[in-house]
Amino acid sequence: MANMIRLPLKDADRPGKGYTVVSVEDVYQVVISGGDTILLYYTTPQAAGMYLLVTITYSGGSVVAADITALQTLIAKVNQQPGSQPLFQLLSEDEVTSVAASSANPI
Repeated sequence: MANMIRLPLKDADRPGKGYTVVSVEDVYQVVISGGDTILLYYTTPQAAGMYLLVTITYSGGSVVAADITALQTLIAKVNQQPGSQPLFQLLSEDEVTSVAASSANPI
């Protein structure tokens, strides 16, 4: 089973709370980008020396260093408990506006 976390979606068009699910298997680096975005770098190879990068953008521009620490801790825990899907939420409780996958050079 994949190692996944749930992220709350902003303005989900469904009854109740909406979530997106992101795999955290093979994540080796978690960084803040621009104050409203978390970047997940994976060891998953893509084409020509590039690696998988997932960009998670939040409403409100409030991602802080403590959020990154909490996410790194949760990723380590999830990778020890395959099949679980815990919820990750920012300290500010802002919600995800978009998730995108792309290729990037390793950092």
